[in-house]
Amino acid sequence: MQTVSSHQAGSSLSVMQRLRALGPGIMMAAAAVGGSHLVASTKAGAIYGWQLAALILLVNLFKYPFFRAGVQYTAGTGETLVEGYARLGRPYLWLFVALSAVSGVINTAALTLFSASLLSYFVPFDLSLTVLSSIIVATCLVILIAGHYKALDTLSKVIMATLTCATLVAVTIAVGNPVAVEPNFNAPSIWSVAAIGFIVVTMGWMPAPIEISSITSVWLKRKAQSEPINAKAALFDFNVGYIGTALLAIVFLSLGALLLHGSGVELKQSGIGFSHQLVGLYAATIGEWSRYLIAVVAFFCIFGSTITVIDGYARVVSESQRLLREQTEAEAHPGIAQGWMMLISVLALAIVAFWTGALLTMLDFAMVAAFVTTPFFALLNYILVTKHRLPPEVTMSKAMRALAITGLVYLFGFLAVFVWWKWLM
Repeated sequence: MQTVSSHQAGSSLSVMQRLRALGPGIMMAAAAVGGSHLVASTKAGAIYGWQLAALILLVNLFKYPFFRAGVQYTAGTGETLVEGYARLGRPYLWLFVALSAVSGVINTAALTLFSASLLSYFVPFDLSLTVLSSIIVATCLVILIAGHYKALDTLSKVIMATLTCATLVAVTIAVGNPVAVEPNFNAPSIWSVAAIGFIVVTMGWMPAPIEISSITSVWLKRKAQSEPINAKAALFDFNVGYIGTALLAIVFLSLGALLLHGSGVELKQSGIGFSHQLVGLYAATIGEWSRYLIAVVAFFCIFGSTITVIDGYARVVSESQRLLREQTEAEAHPGIAQGWMMLISVLALAIVAFWTGALLTMLDFAMVAAFVTTPFFALLNYILVTKHRLPPEVTMSKAMRALAITGLVYLFGFLAVFVWWKWLM
């Protein structure tokens, strides 16, 4: 992948250039809008109403420079963030690959089980969650292995377009039919100690775990192998995906605030139980006809996350393996990424089949691990895009540097609050 020439950097983008550039950023959005949006954002609205709306937008703003770094670094150097971590030192790469491998398997298991549960709405006969999960995983692997990057690129665009349209329709209907608030309802405050745990975990995974920034850079480099990439177009693609995820988070929060907040309904604790509860409550509030509309929204949301997570984590782990072996891209076996896709999927299915009861504990571990490491990888991303001489189009501006420093203060500050709440309180 070539760095951007001065002619490219100074030229404006045509509509067709912008449309052709769409890909990695949309795939990032598809990976991000799974549990963090459908479950966490909706629960935030259900429990706290509109109180967390501003905080969700601020979190997305503060994390923006570190997710953007994946596009900046790759567009400017032709390398992925994973290669950048390797240049900073092997310990960083080992930490990254360990985090990615564990997160990839656990997240895939959770999303697969989630997708299977929602798929049951559309299957006219009874099938176990293990069988439905196998169908989901097999479908993902066929799409990924048969179609490779191009299939995922196209599918992500279809899923995000469908998800966005269906969700906006759902919210529009909900605005006209809000839930009746119980007479003596007192909304819990986000400023209480009891709210810290929920807020910290929700904000930590909003819009997605930090390793998604590395996955985006791998997808961008993969796209550049088949067509030339203009840095301005790549940043446009990223902005569409990132801003889209932030707005969708507010849309899902709106669903919770309009349909559940103050209703007196006891919320299910598990993501699967909560998604079914949301579908059922929506049908009861708006009308039975809407049951399948919200079920389609939820299913596309989680299925899109499942397929992009399998592909993305497999690619960054295989890239890390190549770098740890000190191989060039030409020396690495082309099927390694597909092998990791298969391994991650098989291990995820094993968890669904044999350790479903332990999945929530595993997810808690994965969330804590991701949350604790997020500030450090954000710092690494900042170092990579500020220490290299990048083309003007992707150089971090003074305003972006100020935002990044503010973001680092926020991330390390939230980490300190989390450590206090989890272990010292």
